Amino acid sequence: MIPDGWTETTLAEIADVIDCKHRTPSYADSGIPLISPGNISWGKLDLDNCKCVVHDDYVSLMDHCKVDLGDLVMGRNQSFGVASYVYDDRIFALGQDTILIKPKGCDSKFLYQIIQSPLFQEQINRLSSGSTFKRINLKDIRNLQVSTPKLDCQIKIAEVLGVWDESIDLLERLIGRVRSRKQGL
Repeated sequence: MIPDGWTETTLAEIADVIDCKHRTPSYADSGIPLISPGNISWGKLDLDNCKCVVHDDYVSLMDHCKVDLGDLVMGRNQSFGVASYVYDDRIFALGQDTILIKPKGCDSKFLYQIIQSPLFQEQINRLSSGSTFKRINLKDIRNLQVSTPKLDCQIKIAEVLGVWDESIDLLERLIGRVRSRKQGL
């Protein structure tokens, strides 16, 4: 049951869901970060611990899409259902089994929060398949059901949940420091 004034729709109706090129490039010792499902975790997209590709491979892998601030990156296997958000303008390439989610007509921070929601994650888990490791198909991702309020309400919800996310992150870092000190003692 969705609240009054909210709309039930699919992910594809509120975001462009863009697939990777389905090829593995040659890796380089340095260059442009290549995002793979193992690099994706909740929060800001971390480009510091990725394999790299040369510029020509980057152009070949990304000639079908443009990444903007606020876009989301999700894996279709390994870390399937987990999304990172693009928070700066550094360039990167989508590697195998990754997708770019470009919000259209909805707030990107709200969409990020929706993807984390138990209802959304339940859909992903129900639709995933595989014996060695689970994965989800692009068509299924595009058809995931999403409930959205009007844009101004999306922005307010995302702001409140974002503050809570920042508080949780701060507490987790503090707990980590305390654990390190305890081990040291």
